[in-house]
Amino acid sequence: MNLTPQEENKIEQTSALDQTTTTPSAQEATTSPANTPETSPSPDTTTETTQEKPVAESTATEETTETIQAETAATTELSEEERQYQELLNKSDADIAKMSCAQITDDVVLLLQSGELPPRSIIDRYKNVFYSKMNSYLNTVSEENAKLRADAEAQEIRLKELLNDFKERNRKRQEEIAEEQKANLATKRELVERLSKLLTSSESFGVISKEYREITESWRNTGAVPPGDMRQIQGEFEHLREQFYDLQQINNEFRDYDFKKNLEAKEAIIQRAKELSESADVTQAARELQDLHHRWRDVGPVAKELRKDLWKQFQELSAKINSNNQEYRNQQRTQEGENEAIKRGIITQIEAINPNDIHTFKDWRTYTDQIKELQTQWRKTGRVPRAVSEELYLHFRTACDIFFDKRKEFMRERNKLISEQGDRKRAIIEEIEQIVAEERWPEGHSRIQELQTEWNEMIHTNKHQALFKRFRAACDTYYTHHKALYQAQREESKEHIATAKQLLARAHELAAIEAPSDAEREEAVTLQRDFNQLGYMPRRTRRKLQDELKEQMDAFFNKLRASDRPRGDRRGNRNNNRRNFGPASPYGEEYDRIQRRKEQLESDLQTYSNNKERLSVTSSAGENLLKMLEERCDSMQQEIDELDLKLRDIRKEQRAQQESDQPADAPEQSKEE
Repeated sequence: MNLTPQEENKIEQTSALDQTTTTPSAQEATTSPANTPETSPSPDTTTETTQEKPVAESTATEETTETIQAETAATTELSEEERQYQELLNKSDADIAKMSCAQITDDVVLLLQSGELPPRSIIDRYKNVFYSKMNSYLNTVSEENAKLRADAEAQEIRLKELLNDFKERNRKRQEEIAEEQKANLATKRELVERLSKLLTSSESFGVISKEYREITESWRNTGAVPPGDMRQIQGEFEHLREQFYDLQQINNEFRDYDFKKNLEAKEAIIQRAKELSESADVTQAARELQDLHHRWRDVGPVAKELRKDLWKQFQELSAKINSNNQEYRNQQRTQEGENEAIKRGIITQIEAINPNDIHTFKDWRTYTDQIKELQTQWRKTGRVPRAVSEELYLHFRTACDIFFDKRKEFMRERNKLISEQGDRKRAIIEEIEQIVAEERWPEGHSRIQELQTEWNEMIHTNKHQALFKRFRAACDTYYTHHKALYQAQREESKEHIATAKQLLARAHELAAIEAPSDAEREEAVTLQRDFNQLGYMPRRTRRKLQDELKEQMDAFFNKLRASDRPRGDRRGNRNNNRRNFGPASPYGEEYDRIQRRKEQLESDLQTYSNNKERLSVTSSAGENLLKMLEERCDSMQQEIDELDLKLRDIRKEQRAQQESDQPADAPEQSKEE
């Protein structure tokens, strides 16, 4: 297009009032590394690169200042609903984590009730925190977490309904955005066609410049286009803008000024890229690199001799950042593989614990601690490959659920048993308190011990702490009185032992007599009766004294029997004595009856003595049985001694009668037993 000298002068005079735009070169637009997969721009973040920079003008400046002030006032005068909506959008993960599941659900309701549909990332953040809290309630078993879990499950139903509503509304919004992008694409194609026709027209440069500004303003106001068409339409527009700048031979001063500003902007981008290439957070650096590439495209071109060098520097730094990110991702994949092996090992350890083989509370507590330790190790282990993450977690969750479901069943049965035992413990306490109330100190001792043994065999928990205090108080009351009674018995037993020793000393004296008399016989019987009637003495002491007394009394009565009859067969002597009485004797039948009773008692006494020697005492019931046997033996021995005295009296009366019936010169009849 050729310009006349008059048009050139007019353009030079009005150049101070013109506006110009800055555009990246066609080479940068077509060879930018942002087109690689690591730096490809998203449709939501794509911005137009055509920006016109107005020249400072007093009127325009005042209008701009008023516009900014009006916008600021509008921003500060937000309604209460809009302010609340902004606060919900700006909440961090830490703030959301402090909320309960119900509060999180309420915030989601407020977000969806606002006039503007919130971004999907905001809803996903609330959802992730909600399920994170819900999973924490599942991992820790306690009464409080059970309530929180129930509340979370109830809120989950509300949340799912809200998420389904958001999904439908978001789908419609995306469809509207797609339709809007198609319309924007059609608009931009029309603008490209207008600009192409304008650059080939024969109009003056002033007309072309004015219309060019209108086209670029319309381009800037037009929204995003479909991602697949963005690069092509942007390249076509950038190429046409380059042609426009080539036409501005008379506007070099403004072009140089734009180049200078663009150079400063691109050098700042390169400097930031250098900092990112040395950053330790390579993931964040890679994300920010995407933004740097968007900014690079938005900045206009620089001087032609600097374009390649600047682009080369930025490209090398981008490659370094991407290389660091790729190396980090490779290390992360290796670590994820190791984490997968660790987590599979944890699942194997959990599955190796068979809940059906656990039968005691102690074993359940041991294995529960092991499972919780494995769960802690699982949480501390890092990420695993995304392809197996869900499958691995479900496997882990299932293994834990099987164990804890069995544990819950065991604890339910155990709690039922504890409840039943609580009733039995109350019955035991009431029985002990009744023994104390009735003051059955000695005779209740064995029953108290049986109840204590039964108590100790039951399950003891903190729920029965009050019962245990009551049980212990009742036992302490009983044993306090029992101890006092036992102490009194001990004092009394000392007197009984002293009396028993006196009787035993006399028994020794009687046993030393070679020919006991009837008076001494009566004294021996009385001595045994007095010994048996003595009060409480320690069992071992009584047995020792009884054995010694029995030994002396046996010796005494053996001498007594030897003095009354000759040795021989007892049954034969009894028959001889029976014949000596004669058929008409009133003593024959009585003598035989007493003799048979005596022999029966001697046989029973021998049997009881043998059983007593073989008896092993290991309980209070055994002690009672032994005491009963000893008393029975003493009673039978006393009866035998009394029968001996009766037989002796019968024989004396028989001899006296025979002597009175015989003549004086008759030979003396021999004594018979």
